Amino acid sequence: MEIDKKQILSRFKQAKKITSDIELAHFLGISRGTLSNWKARNSLDFDLLFSKCEHESIHWLVTGEGEIYYSNKPGMEASPIVETNASTDALQMIADLARENGQLQAENAELKKELAQRDNTVVDATASVASA
Repeated sequence: MEIDKKQILSRFKQAKKITSDIELAHFLGISRGTLSNWKARNSLDFDLLFSKCEHESIHWLVTGEGEIYYSNKPGMEASPIVETNASTDALQMIADLARENGQLQAENAELKKELAQRDNTVVDATASVASA
């Protein structure tokens, strides 16, 4: 199941009352280019995003279902967190996303390695042509 990370970012902006991508990038401490790449590649840094969630429901961010904020948000009465099928599903989704993130990071490392090798080949070929 592919998760639409742009929707997660959109819900995060809504929960944090952030109105622009520039403001979102600043809030997360990333460049606008990084945010743009996340959107273009339908990826994001879940650890970073979730670390900024003090009162926002991770389940709501991922699925759009349920309440936006945990009930212990300042000014709200605290209530116990109840384990439900929805929260279990959200935790499974998070685990799946973390696994997918790890796979993408490994793939990215391999692509960088391949690119470096190709760059070296181009440099060697250019040097050969220049010396001929």
